[in-house]
Parts: sequence; structure tokens; C-alpha cells
Amino acid sequence: AATSNEVIRIVRDLALRESVAICCTIHTPTSFCFQQFDKLLLMVRGQLVYFGPRGEEALNYFETLNFTPTPGESEAESVLDYLVRIEAAQNTAEVANGYKSSGIGLSQEGHVEKLVQEAKTLRTPAGGAEDSDVATTTPAWHAFCTFFRVRTLRNYTMLPFLGPRVLDKIAFAILLSFLYWQQGKTSDLSSLVNMSALCFMWVVIPAFGAVAYTPSISLERPLFVRERNDGLFTTSTYLFCKMTEELLILIVFTVIDSLIVFYCVGLKGSFVLFWLVHFFAASISVAFAYLVAGASPNLDVANAVVPAFMMVMLFFAGFLVLLNDITWILRWIAYIDFIRYGFGALMINHWGNDQPPILEFGEDQRGPNVSQRVIIAFVEDLFGLPSGSVMDGVDVLTEVTLGDVILKVLGFSGQSEWASFGFLCIFLAIFIFGAWLALRFSKLTKR
Repeated sequence: AATSNEVIRIVRDLALRESVAICCTIHTPTSFCFQQFDKLLLMVRGQLVYFGPRGEEALNYFETLNFTPTPGESEAESVLDYLVRIEAAQNTAEVANGYKSSGIGLSQEGHVEKLVQEAKTLRTPAGGAEDSDVATTTPAWHAFCTFFRVRTLRNYTMLPFLGPRVLDKIAFAILLSFLYWQQGKTSDLSSLVNMSALCFMWVVIPAFGAVAYTPSISLERPLFVRERNDGLFTTSTYLFCKMTEELLILIVFTVIDSLIVFYCVGLKGSFVLFWLVHFFAASISVAFAYLVAGASPNLDVANAVVPAFMMVMLFFAGFLVLLNDITWILRWIAYIDFIRYGFGALMINHWGNDQPPILEFGEDQRGPNVSQRVIIAFVEDLFGLPSGSVMDGVDVLTEVTLGDVILKVLGFSGQSEWASFGFLCIFLAIFIFGAWLALRFSKLTKR
């Protein structure tokens, strides 16, 4: 009884504070509980025998039906006694018809009809009430604060939630640091290969981490549909809450990962860009995972689609297969590959600044040796120079750097690292919008 009293008190406070109507089914209420209600709806064997105000007006109506409360009974006990007597007398239909034609019955019917007409003037979604995306009771900011307080903060204390989102990133950052320790400070052919591989993997690792985020939507979808249809939040608010939950984690741990790798490897260029590319690549992966999870019938399908898509993107990033070597039929895919833009930004950031010439000659060296002539021929072919136009390797090789060569080979020559990063921002916006469409219009889960 004490618990039920507390629950009803909270429900009434909520109704008064938020100015909302709350319908509540209750059996054998205490006197305190009963007094918290404003109106009563009484049914016997599925038929309406009373709907109207609680209190003296209800008891007066019962008396018109020759019902006399037992002395000493509370109002709640009198109402329950009234229902029991109707069922025992087996005249439910007669009492129900009498209510319909009574003054209070006609008054309530008119009031309900008025509310129905007012409701028809409100916007109704094309898909019907089940697909409603209008927060009928909860403002967006209040919904976000509640979601963050009740779910997000709780998730941040749970290892099964944090583990797949944090541990793999820290582990890979440590692994890459040891594999490429201080190699970014050197400028030779081995460094050219190794640093290119590092830049490539720095975008690929968060891309494949997208699989960790699909259960967040797939498993929650029935709950999301029910709560959205109950007006607790809109699809936009829900997606904003989920993305905020993930991005707060990513901001912290991508900074840690980037600090470890950037300074342990000795990379050149801007640390801020190095971090931003990693952060946005991970954010795009989250948004894409949400898109796939929202559009997939179950978790198994989502977990199959995400890595398959990322695998295709790997081949068009420009590292495994050079862009110019891809057949023209498929080359367009490279221009919609977010991994390529992230990879390009990192390559330009490292190789486009403060690199030494591709060859250096000694003071007493009169001309290039055999190995240097091979490199000269390669540079002439790469940059479209006539054969023999580089006189003794001095005119061009004192200006061409290793960075120029690798950027030319990979197709990033003449591009801006910040422009490539800008494309990552566009991809993030597109995938978030796609996730919203999948969640908003998906018919895979019914309430």
C-alpha cells in the first residue's frame, strides 16, 4: 500500500508539472490513491457504467440508481461496492444504457467529442499514429537530458559497453607505436613505405571498428519504437542522444590514441589534423553502423553488411591499388570513399612539409651513379619530363622530395590536406542523415 501510494503521488506530480493527462488502471486502491484521481472511468464486463468526476458528484449519481453506500465506507470502497453490486445483479447493460442517457453521460460525451475534433486539427503523420515522430509530451532538450542522465551515464560505468569502444583503439595505438617507433623522423625509401602504411591503417582501424556499434541500434530498436510512439522523444532527438553518447567517448580516447602514435612514431605535420582525421573516421564509422543497423532486419545482417562495405572501400583508398591502375568502370568509387580522403589528408600532412630532396650529391660527385640514374629515370617518367631533361640530376632532384614522389604516385599531388578533411565532414553529415532516414521510416519493427 505504501509503495502504491508513492507511485500514484509521483504520477500526479508529473501530470501537474508537465500539464499532461495520464490514464491509469488500478485495482482495489487505497483511499489516498483514489483521492489523487480527477476523473473515474468504471467498467463492468467490458461496458462503460460511469465516466466523470470523482468525489461527491460520482456518489450523487450512484444514489440516483438507488445505491446507498455502507456507513463508514471510504469513497474508494463505495465505488468498488457499487461495481460488485452491478455485476451481482447481472444488469450491466441496463446500467450502461442508463449512464449514456443521463445528464452526466451526455455531458461527458460532448466533451470527448470536442477533444476528438480538436485532435483532428493537429498534424497526423502519413504513416499513422504508429509511425508518429512528434514528441507530444516531452520537449527535445528535456528528452536529451533524461536520456543522458538515465542511460548514457549508466553506460559509461559498464565495462561491456566501454570495452569494445576503447580497448581495441588503445591496443592498436600501442602496437603501431612499437611497430613504427621514430620512423617518421627519417626520410628514406623504407620510411616512405612504412609511413604510408601507417597513415592508411590510421583510417582503416576505426572504419572496421564500426561493427562494435551495430548492436547499439539493432538490440534497442524495439524499445526505441515503443518510446518514440509514446512521445518520449523524436527520431532526431534519439539519434542526437546516441551520437553524443558515442562521440564523447571518441573525443577523449582518439586524443589519447593520437598522442601516443604521433609522438612515438615521430610524425611530421599538424597533430591537430592527425587527430581530427582519426576522430572523424571513427565518427563516420559510428554513423554508418547506425544507418546499416536501422535498415537491417536483424543484427546478423547488419554485422555482415558493415565489414563487407568497409572491405570494398579499402581497395579504392589508393594504397592497395593505385588510383590510375583501377579500371575506369570502377574508378568513380574512389571519389565516394571516405577512407581515401582520410588517407590523403594524413599523407599530405606528413609528406607535404619539410622533406629533403629525393637525392643528395656529395661535394666531389660529378654526376649521378647507377642507382641514382634509376631514380632519375623514375622521376622523369612520374612527372612527365622528357628523358634526359634532368641534367646530371641537379636541376630537378634538388627540388623534388620523397613526399612529392609518393603523393604523385598515390594521386594526392597538388591537393590540400584540409580540403580532404572537409570531405570527411561531408561524409559524416551524409551518414548521419542516412541513419535518421533508416530509423525514421523503417518498418522492420512494430510496437
